[in-house]
Amino acid sequence: DSSFPTNDYRFSGTFSINFNLFRGFQDKYNMSMSRLRVKESEYEVYKLEQDMLLSLRQSISGISVALSLLELSTLREDKAKTDIELAEARYLSGLAIYLEVEDAKISYIRAKSDRISSYYDHIMANVSLHMNRGDFLYIIENEILEIID
Repeated sequence: DSSFPTNDYRFSGTFSINFNLFRGFQDKYNMSMSRLRVKESEYEVYKLEQDMLLSLRQSISGISVALSLLELSTLREDKAKTDIELAEARYLSGLAIYLEVEDAKISYIRAKSDRISSYYDHIMANVSLHMNRGDFLYIIENEILEIID
């Protein structure tokens, strides 16, 4: 009697392969979004550069306008000073009343106030330019005191 060995062997195992068919689409989407973010960043840089240039141009224009107004107000002050001298001479000669002298003095005070205001605007335009260029701000006290004297 020949008998076969009755050893019962069982084998089990698992084998899996995971292959994502849609991974390529996700990678393309991620790459497109990255490119879009780069373009948006480049646009933001461009926009900031244009804003800075505009601000600089406005500062330079502001200086030009302020300087013109300062020159004009200085001429007005000089004229007002001359008007006081003429009004006083006319009053002393008996050709005018004292009210004309007072009007001339008031005009001079207004002209001087306008010149000081124009000088302030000129300083602020310079400060604006320095700020837009990124320079350190500075204002020399002697220049401010000089205009008041």
